[in-house]
Amino acid sequence: MRWRRYQCTYGEPPPSARCGHCVAKVISSVWDGTRVVFLGGTNDRQFLSALVVLHYESGLWTRPETTGGPTPRAFHCCTVIGTSVYYFGGRTGARMHSEIWKLDTNLWEWQLLRTQGASPDAREKADCIALDESWILVCGGYDGLRWLNDVFVVDVVACACTPVRVGGPFPPPRAGHKLAMLHQGVLMFGGETTNTQYLGDLWALKGLFREGKPQGETPSSQQHQQQQDPSPRWVKMQLAGPSPSGRSGHGFVNAGARMVVYGGRGDEGWLNRKAVYHKDVAVIDRESVRWVRSRGEGEEPSERAFHSQSMVAKGTL
Repeated sequence: MRWRRYQCTYGEPPPSARCGHCVAKVISSVWDGTRVVFLGGTNDRQFLSALVVLHYESGLWTRPETTGGPTPRAFHCCTVIGTSVYYFGGRTGARMHSEIWKLDTNLWEWQLLRTQGASPDAREKADCIALDESWILVCGGYDGLRWLNDVFVVDVVACACTPVRVGGPFPPPRAGHKLAMLHQGVLMFGGETTNTQYLGDLWALKGLFREGKPQGETPSSQQHQQQQDPSPRWVKMQLAGPSPSGRSGHGFVNAGARMVVYGGRGDEGWLNRKAVYHKDVAVIDRESVRWVRSRGEGEEPSERAFHSQSMVAKGTL
């Protein structure tokens, strides 16, 4: 693995230094190439709302004109379906958010989704991931009082939200964790939980799909589950190799034959709770099904947490 500083100062001013922002990669034939969309975050003095877009191939920054949209916030989460980016939750000061916003990157138009059903409560540091072309899974977070481990599925076409009834031993509630898709399941790594404990556990949420569709919780689906398949279930994964230490606010990305963990905030153990920021890279090798350490070459980024990590091109994060 080789680190390379990406030079991209052309066009509008790039995003200022921040954490707790969201980055989404969108590919569209409308504008020929890959757009990387930055939104929100905090610089410790203020919460930010500017929408800043990078054209990856040319290094050109733009700031599209939009109307409406979310208020300034940080520690929200996002995922992409087609050419639209969906944002959930976050925090502004002490105020937690529960809205789901859709950004159409062809028209640069915002839409607030008004979903029916039982929606997730307001929270920060949750994570979400697209399951297919219409379903988004939302998991965990912190609501200002409690760390959470609930799971919801949002149908962005029907604008409906349902909790997922999950079986098996539950992972500890957490925030600042990360999700990644693997086949027809979801992997979850790390996070922060009660008493500021940083987690380094790896879980798989299996059984989400039945007949090719994600499973929410409705009266008909409950009856169907009782008659046929069990409900989705959490399975704790125990992999050989040097696993990364417990952390929160890291990156976790499916990169083909590898799953890549980078950075995050942790501590020096339960005897010494001094905060530590990481810059190490840990990899799950999907062929050997084990953790491996990856040493990067070239100039390395500094330690960081609550950054954003995305696969922008084959072999490039």
